[in-house]
Amino acid sequence: MVRPAASPKPNPVSHCPHFSMIARKSRPARAVRTKLRKLQEAGTRELTFPEFRQLRSDIKWNQVADLMKGLDSLGITVDGVKTGDDRLSKMSSRIANNLCQPILLTRRADDESGFRPFEADDEVWKFTTSPESWKNLCGRAGYALVRSGVVVDVQVTVMN
Repeated sequence: MVRPAASPKPNPVSHCPHFSMIARKSRPARAVRTKLRKLQEAGTRELTFPEFRQLRSDIKWNQVADLMKGLDSLGITVDGVKTGDDRLSKMSSRIANNLCQPILLTRRADDESGFRPFEADDEVWKFTTSPESWKNLCGRAGYALVRSGVVVDVQVTVMN
């Protein structure tokens, strides 16, 4: 009996179904490009938190990073920040995605946090999420870096 010539062993990593997502850089998926194009054509500069949640839930989990990059590149912010005196502010889409809920800026805390201002108008505030989030065991609190009225970074120090 004659055996066929041995074929080279396949690279196990290249046959992994997730390898293509990790190894190559490609343009965002069609669903993400379509959503971003619609936002751009409508001239959208900010989203409400419910609109942001809906937009995020309309795409697949493995496309969220591309959506966040696209929203940031378009300069789209998310309304989801209140201050203690009921003024409204915004947060970057990346922060909205990380926290998954609106926040309340409670007071200035420039001297207390580990944040170091990078620009002249940077402010550091303490923040917390809603009382309902704490009751539902998804509360967050910490420090928020606010630049030109937009929360651009957070440092979560307490969570439940």
